[in-house]
Amino acid sequence: MNHRGLQVLVLTIALVMGLFSGCRDETVPAVSEVKVLTMEKGAEVNTAAYLLEHYKTVTYAQLDYVGGNTMHLTYYKDNDGNYCVTEDDSGYTAYRTDFLDFSREKGKSTFTVSARKDLYVSDYLFMVKGSEFTSQTTDTNGNLVCETQADISQDYADQLSESWPATTKDKMVTTTVFAADDFRVLSIDFSLLRPDGSESKIASGVMLYDQELQHTDAVQGYLDAEKCTVTVQMEDGSTRTAEIPKGEAFTWVCDDGYALYLDNLGKTLVPEESDPVQNHETLYCLPKK
Repeated sequence: MNHRGLQVLVLTIALVMGLFSGCRDETVPAVSEVKVLTMEKGAEVNTAAYLLEHYKTVTYAQLDYVGGNTMHLTYYKDNDGNYCVTEDDSGYTAYRTDFLDFSREKGKSTFTVSARKDLYVSDYLFMVKGSEFTSQTTDTNGNLVCETQADISQDYADQLSESWPATTKDKMVTTTVFAADDFRVLSIDFSLLRPDGSESKIASGVMLYDQELQHTDAVQGYLDAEKCTVTVQMEDGSTRTAEIPKGEAFTWVCDDGYALYLDNLGKTLVPEESDPVQNHETLYCLPKK
């Protein structure tokens, strides 16, 4: 499966799964006395920010059943306390923080500064987002096995069909296993449920906790590069910072109705692709003129 097809699955239905590994931080609250897991409780436990208070790293590893490709995403906090994620996806590699996206594909590097209100890394949810469990059972280890089903829109069917034949008559089925003690996600399987009742497996993944942090050569090159700080002044007075290698240009994203400007009066718009960064600079996220 190509990178784009895999991103459709990962980011559209907020997948992530896992097999527990390493020593569990005893500060994680024991909630095994709760007989039934609600979506609200699952979401409370399984955000990147929550898990990284208890584990040094959270790694999601996925295998797809069509192309045999693999993807690894590792979430962690750096020495400055920033939430970070690295991705290694069959020829595609990336490094992200809440405010920066660096990626390299086919030898081309791109940098994107985020001035959106929503955070990318720390808010990430390692389970199916916005749906309800259709069934709950327990496995032989006492862990909760929860299933959800979701309709497939025509746009989503078209995207899925780049890697897996899908129609709007199919259902997306996810089976997520949650640990009995603290409800962290252990694993998740993705399948297409056909109108005749048959299922086609799409992908499976596991979650690994407290694994050794490793970077691809491209990401390590970014981390080692001389960088300039791009500071974004937000409308509410808060600031966002992104580290861009000296001499590199960047693109940017804002919420609808907003844009980045070179001045606090909103007179000079930052181009869609900036000039190469040579020094530290401050930009302003303001309503679009």
